[in-house]
Amino acid sequence: MNLQSDLEFFRVKTCAICLFTDKIVHDRQGKFVLPEKAELILAYDESTGQDTSDKRERIPFNPRVRMIPEGLFSARPRMLVATALYHRETQLGYIVYEPGEIASSIYETLCVQISKSISSALVFTEKVELENELNSALNKLEVINGELHDISRTDELTGLLNRRGFLSLGQQSINLSLGMGKKGLVIFGDLDGLKAINDTWGHDVGDRALKAIAEILRRTFRSADVLARLSGDEFVVVTIDADSGSMETFNRRIEDLLRDWNQNSGEPYRLSISIGAVEYSQDSADLTKLLLFADGLLYEKKNAKKTIR
Repeated sequence: MNLQSDLEFFRVKTCAICLFTDKIVHDRQGKFVLPEKAELILAYDESTGQDTSDKRERIPFNPRVRMIPEGLFSARPRMLVATALYHRETQLGYIVYEPGEIASSIYETLCVQISKSISSALVFTEKVELENELNSALNKLEVINGELHDISRTDELTGLLNRRGFLSLGQQSINLSLGMGKKGLVIFGDLDGLKAINDTWGHDVGDRALKAIAEILRRTFRSADVLARLSGDEFVVVTIDADSGSMETFNRRIEDLLRDWNQNSGEPYRLSISIGAVEYSQDSADLTKLLLFADGLLYEKKNAKKTIR
């Protein structure tokens, strides 16, 4: 859709649309102060034919010096009307136009519709920019994850991070997530019955059980989430952009993968894991303390399993 064509349909022969560089939320009880920075997003008349919207160029200028940049329109005499563009309390900018022979009420309505369209476009643009920032952050985390796959920070048996790598990257992930206004989870998992597996079938079989749990966790969580084997039968995960409601999905995925493994692995035991999870926030962001909370919830569930059995 070409905005110039739409305006010309309403007999608008000359037009300039200027938006303030920064959003201005104006209290109607207060005094409006014209900002020093604005951008011309569209300008045309019958002589210049200039329409910056097609080129997607924005021309910066100071509206306190001139209402519109110099040289936009031809020198012929004309009557121009200036109307503020705003949505609710947000001052977007203004439109300067030469009205045609249509009733003035039509042009007032047209300016209101232009304001709504610009406001919707700005909201959409901000949303896209935020999503791009989040995707960029997720990509950075994936790169960091890859760089940390070295002997000093990786568990040799499972290929997950070890305690050292997890405490470093896990806290970074929490800080980054909160910095973007997102919450997440710290999840503590414990392989059920590892000692019995080792005692009954040997440590090689126990090692295979640990590797299987590690693979199930990899398939459950995203590559940007931080996974680690702390020690022995203990596994931990830090997720970003998730909340306590997400655990139902994670638990269901883990149970499905465990069921499939137990049916097809050929191992003489059943694989099982107990899990505790706690949500982190601006008020609770210390990874060490969060691990203690999650560990406590894990053992409550582990004891409940023993009681049922």
